[in-house]
Amino acid sequence: MILTIKEHLTDLVNKYEELAKKIRLREDSRTKFLYYHLYTEYFVNKLIEIRFQNPKIITDKQKFTLLMKTDILYSLGLIDSKLYTNIAIMNEVRNRMAHDIDIEYIDFKGIFKKIKSKPFFFQ
Repeated sequence: MILTIKEHLTDLVNKYEELAKKIRLREDSRTKFLYYHLYTEYFVNKLIEIRFQNPKIITDKQKFTLLMKTDILYSLGLIDSKLYTNIAIMNEVRNRMAHDIDIEYIDFKGIFKKIKSKPFFFQ
């Protein structure tokens, strides 16, 4: 059975909701955030797979970062500006966590206030 784009996106939203429930059970805020980031990239890749004729060129190569993939989706009008900004914020925080071993505290509540729209409700 071949799914329509809307059916694919509905399926992605449902999977995201299931994954989000699992993430909420974790205790550590840093771990939660890193899981959200990993799942964000997973869903961005899935959207690319759904909407592009040759998605592997983008999704299977390490040279395309999450932000580059998001730039492509935004420039084609496949995600809105809120989602684009939210992913950029998440990516910035993830990079700080990944590259600063001495980081003591990250204001997750402040970060989540900046992230204004619920992720993964694509156009």
